[in-house]
Amino acid sequence: NTKVNSDFTKKRSILTLPDLYPKIWTLTLDADYVLFLSISFEKEFQVGQEKLYFSPLMDLANREIIAYNFATRPKFSLVKKMLEQGLSRIKPAEAIIHSDQGILYGTAEWGKMLEGKAVQSMRRRGNCYDNAVIESFFAILKSECFYSRSYHSIAELQAEI
Repeated sequence: NTKVNSDFTKKRSILTLPDLYPKIWTLTLDADYVLFLSISFEKEFQVGQEKLYFSPLMDLANREIIAYNFATRPKFSLVKKMLEQGLSRIKPAEAIIHSDQGILYGTAEWGKMLEGKAVQSMRRRGNCYDNAVIESFFAILKSECFYSRSYHSIAELQAEI
């Protein structure tokens, strides 16, 4: 076990990344911090009268989207499938999954899925900087893929993303 594993497995409450790991959050990494940091979020895209919800899981080490899912409604199954994909790519108890405080991430089922596999971290109220990396990703995605083209259906948009 690494130093970090023994520190965060004792915590049961939901914490925020900057409070939990200020060294990691400010990107002054020490050699004894071996973690997989990722961030999860969902975003709504509207095409005509239809809506498409996109839920990616980003690896903060290299800004790669390691898992994602699409749905036409913001239901738990949207983030559940994305999380299952993401957790299959990481070692148990070596990850922090950060999200906003949305209803999908505050459920008991979300917490149960993370149990023993990752530490849950949530955005602090009134602080948009916690999610700045994923929000930047969505801004680029929307400017390069969504706003610059018109789509006739959400299936067309989903294929493009």
